[in-house]
Amino acid sequence: MQIVDPGLLTLSATGVDEPANRLYLLAVHRPGITRAALLAEGFDEATIEKVTADLQRIGLLRRTADDEWEALPPDLTLPALAGEFELRAATARALSIELSTIYRNARAHPRVEGGGIVALSNQQELAEASAHLVAVAEHEVIGFRDNSPRTAHLFGGDPDQHRGRWVNASGRPLRLRTTFDSAVLDLPRAAEILQARTASGESCRFARGLPFSVIVADTTSAVVDLTSYDSSAQGCLLVGDRRLVLALAGLVEMVWRTAAPMASDKEGPIDGQSRLILSLLAAGATDTLIASRTGISQRTVERKVRTLMERLGAATRFQAGVQAARRGWL
Repeated sequence: MQIVDPGLLTLSATGVDEPANRLYLLAVHRPGITRAALLAEGFDEATIEKVTADLQRIGLLRRTADDEWEALPPDLTLPALAGEFELRAATARALSIELSTIYRNARAHPRVEGGGIVALSNQQELAEASAHLVAVAEHEVIGFRDNSPRTAHLFGGDPDQHRGRWVNASGRPLRLRTTFDSAVLDLPRAAEILQARTASGESCRFARGLPFSVIVADTTSAVVDLTSYDSSAQGCLLVGDRRLVLALAGLVEMVWRTAAPMASDKEGPIDGQSRLILSLLAAGATDTLIASRTGISQRTVERKVRTLMERLGAATRFQAGVQAARRGWL
């Protein structure tokens, strides 16, 4: 029988070190290799105990007696071992994408040293600071958004970019709550994007006259968007000061409590009377005219209009008509 020089074959790709590689190849060539044979090949007792245990652990060798081992069939064991390493490699590649995103977001922003405040200089820094804030959040991200240039930019992209569950660095779901200025509803793709965000787990409400935008992560850090006052984003803030972050979080919660919930299609389609009321609203009709056209009292009209506006998340009668048209109710 020809014995191949162990130095010509290597199992290093499977993580096996040189002593284990040499012992395994000897076991392949010699059925029932013994401790005495291994000692004669230059292995010491400690190496024999360690290497045989390692090879048994990964399924390449089995003990047949106290001082004897047998190599398992390579055509069965090596493909199985290779498959295990391929699975590990695939898992590592998939994990590398997520970790790379977290790594870049954790470094591509101005740092807040000592819990202070950093003034941002441009739109890119604002975007990076916002992405970092969400990337490091552990439990919840809350905020409100006015109809600023930054908000318009976010709502100007593909709605698919807003889909997908938000998770923290550990893979657990993040809770997101955002109050939007009702003026956001006038943006061209607002309805699609808001539906995508709610489908992804974000809770949305609406309020009127929000003066700026802010997002807060876990009441530990915040980003203040002031692009309504300077579209270059100069002067926007990355906040780490605990006192100011808590104050901003309190303001966000106050706005949330007074805001109107976003409309939900789960409530079912509207009836014919509501459709007629919305059509008249879209045309600019007054409550008196609507009451006359529908044959119901003005007080009932006022109540129905208020209910429909809340259901649509609209702050104005005109917005209610526009949102109803976008939903296919008209």
